[in-house]
Amino acid sequence: MLDKPEIVQTAARPAAVIRFTIPREEIQNVMGPGIGELMATIGAQGIAPAGPIYSHHFKMDPRTFDFELGIVVARPITAAGRVIAPPIDKGHNAAVAARTPNRPLQRPGFAGG
Repeated sequence: MLDKPEIVQTAARPAAVIRFTIPREEIQNVMGPGIGELMATIGAQGIAPAGPIYSHHFKMDPRTFDFELGIVVARPITAAGRVIAPPIDKGHNAAVAARTPNRPLQRPGFAGG
């Protein structure tokens, strides 16, 4: 379940991300493995997460999702495989909190600290 979208101020932060452009019906097949890949990559570099997993959507049309799956990290990573290291830019962003049965509410603005 999604809460009402909010506009939040974000601070510049280091992040680890994987970019996906996929058919909409594939979203459930890439999220779990993508999260695992992010966590394995930052773990192998001895870097701790500094926030929850997030997705940044660039395009959502009826057939395709174009997005980054990412996590804010404690310090910059070295790119490895599909995992790259673009920072989260300072600025205003739209954010939506997600509720799931197995996880507590994640508040908007988490990517900016």
